[in-house]
Amino acid sequence: MNLRPTSVFSVCVGLLVVNSQADLRAQEIRAPVQVSVLDGKDQPPCGKDGILNCHACTNDPDCPQKGPGSSTPPPSTTFPTAIVDAKCAGKIGVLGSDTPFGLAARQVASRYPNFKTARKANNPSFIDSHPAGALATGHGELKGYGVTMIQGKRSGVVENASSDLADPSLLFFQKAGEDEDDWGIIGMGYGYQHDRNNESGPTEIPHVDSDIWWLHEAGYHRSPGDGGFTCATNDDLQKSAFDAGKRIDAEGCMGIDKAHLKTREFHIDRKHGRYWALHVWFEPSTRRPTLALTDPWCRQSASAVTVASCAFRKQGSC
Repeated sequence: MNLRPTSVFSVCVGLLVVNSQADLRAQEIRAPVQVSVLDGKDQPPCGKDGILNCHACTNDPDCPQKGPGSSTPPPSTTFPTAIVDAKCAGKIGVLGSDTPFGLAARQVASRYPNFKTARKANNPSFIDSHPAGALATGHGELKGYGVTMIQGKRSGVVENASSDLADPSLLFFQKAGEDEDDWGIIGMGYGYQHDRNNESGPTEIPHVDSDIWWLHEAGYHRSPGDGGFTCATNDDLQKSAFDAGKRIDAEGCMGIDKAHLKTREFHIDRKHGRYWALHVWFEPSTRRPTLALTDPWCRQSASAVTVASCAFRKQGSC
């Protein structure tokens, strides 16, 4: 038996990151991951060696550990890390099924295969992040994102994701037709509050460098309305926050909590502070994941609401 550890990419978790909503090009980032390729029938080494033998080894310490309640082991069909063609992003990198993100993607997709299933889920629960319509009972579809659900309940959402890749705080679905059973999952995401001045990106998620995160601007969800997003400006800051030196700065260095913002529209528009965001999208045929701000396969309808460019950006120099 020959064990060939493949040299995937010299990038974080072995993939390319699409770095702009408007300009979907691939940008190389760091930290290689090795995935084993087996050329024979013998059992590979299952010790801690920096190589992911997750499919062949039940207790490989290099692989993410599944906690109680994990529903899906790695499937028999394993797809390698590769460069693929995406509908609206060109050539991008996708992670193999046996990588930490690949395992998490399959587990999440199995647990929440469609929008209706996610709506009925408990422990954790998810709610619509962009409810739309006159009574905010519809489901807003955003260009580049689809229909987004956030972990939590109406009484309060999860402000900071856990460190478990298989426990995302966001789910993304393709709005296809009227039947919510047909709205298949297309991605997942992780969010953390950016409420302290001059902080860099989170370090809680394994395998992800802090400079990979996107800054999601503070602002307001238009609910009721079209479910879109309006970025906050300095005029939206509470006087106390403004007097304390808070600003909606272009570099994204200031920590902004929702308590720093005024309430708009008779308490209807839903406000939130700044967040760190990491979005993971699933390749349609294999569910292999890639990190990108928006869906590289553009699985949104022509009527999807456009997201303002101020909504997401990279943090500047702080």
